[in-house]
Amino acid sequence: METLFFKEQESIVFISLNIITYFINKKLFILSLFVTGFLIFFYRIPDIKYLNDSSISSPCSGKIIKIEENQDLYKLYIFMSILDHHVQIIPVSGKITKYEFIEGEFQLAYNLEEDNYITRFITEISNEHGVIEIIQNTGLIARRIKNFHRLNKNVEKGELLGIIKFGSRIDITIPKPYHLNVKLNDKVTIGNSLAKLSK
Repeated sequence: METLFFKEQESIVFISLNIITYFINKKLFILSLFVTGFLIFFYRIPDIKYLNDSSISSPCSGKIIKIEENQDLYKLYIFMSILDHHVQIIPVSGKITKYEFIEGEFQLAYNLEEDNYITRFITEISNEHGVIEIIQNTGLIARRIKNFHRLNKNVEKGELLGIIKFGSRIDITIPKPYHLNVKLNDKVTIGNSLAKLSK
């Protein structure tokens, strides 16, 4: 199982912890192994399948808990449970025209009333059809977001966007040239089509 967890420095901490607990306390060692196994599962990279076309793919797996619509765009709020993949992908090819990290407070990712207070990373991708905004939101337990890109970079659909550490939500804004393939309370899978261009 491929995972992002053991590519980062947390791996050294948990491997060392497992070794130390083995010699100190066998029950604590078993607990440490369980936590390590859970983190490997939590940060796993899925087998991502997506349509190589102009449609917008879901940047994550989760449940659509809110959809906003106005004259120009849709905004989808996708909540990721503890069982969902917590990596995100680039949903559409284009150029990164906004790349901003905002430090916030500890808030529940499910609580939409506290949006302006959540720690988040905003990425905007521009192409010939408009601007697609992806917001990686953290939650109550941790406020760590990893984003693998940079401003003015050209990106391709399906590339890894980043990962959110624990409680998480993805907000994605889709311009109106596209029409949605999904509805409120739908469960979406990373890479699945969220929207297609109107004919």
